Amino acid sequence: MKISDVCIILGCLMMVAAVVNLLRRELKRFEITHYTLPIFHKEESHNEKKALKKVCRFVFLADLHNNCFGKQNEQLLAAIEREAPDFVISAGDMLVAKPGVSMDTAIDFIKKLSQKYPIYYGNGNHEYRLRIYPERYGDMYERYKKVLDDCGIHHLENESMTRYKEQEWIRKHLRKD
Repeated sequence: MKISDVCIILGCLMMVAAVVNLLRRELKRFEITHYTLPIFHKEESHNEKKALKKVCRFVFLADLHNNCFGKQNEQLLAAIEREAPDFVISAGDMLVAKPGVSMDTAIDFIKKLSQKYPIYYGNGNHEYRLRIYPERYGDMYERYKKVLDDCGIHHLENESMTRYKEQEWIRKHLRKD
């Protein structure tokens, strides 16, 4: 074997190792980003906008893909608790759509989270696949949906929702300037 062949093979191995390392790091960490969204309420009797005087805090979760951050997701749950959200929004993909793959990590996490916060849950592409291909995934979707329902999670499937409680919260905290 020529030295140039050995160099090419070693270079390829180093590139593969770098990609694997990057993927491992990306799959095992989560990121907290803070945004400030101005929310205004237009008074019906006046043509003016009034801003909220209290901040409405929510956590937005997406694409956890059955990953666990610390034992039983304790790191992620602690990070959410530090944010002290009024509610949680999930854009789905909390689990992975693969036949026979356990949903326990996602189910345990969502159960713990629902004990502390109202959750609004929209399906991601993984939940969607579970729903539209029961011949491939069996009853995985129905079992997962039952957990969401049993936990009191507001599961939105191609729909939107305005909750009276949140509307009332917004009205209560309007500035009276």
